[in-house]
Amino acid sequence: MKRQSYSNHRRFVWWFHYLLLALCVLFFLGTSVYLYRVVRHAAGDLLLASLMSLLSVVLLLFYYTLRKFPLGVQ
Repeated sequence: MKRQSYSNHRRFVWWFHYLLLALCVLFFLGTSVYLYRVVRHAAGDLLLASLMSLLSVVLLLFYYTLRKFPLGVQ
């Protein structure tokens, strides 16, 4: 069996490494702005804005965990 190393196991999946991260960050920024506007101007649903902001943080943590766990196993 071939010995495992970084060079023979690295893979670059553009939609995961760049697109998914960009979408998660954009979602986080968008929900943060929405929450700010709801709180500041009292225009909108506070519960919806809070839940969307919480979901965006959860998605960022999920993305971070997906990236870090496989790197720790190698």
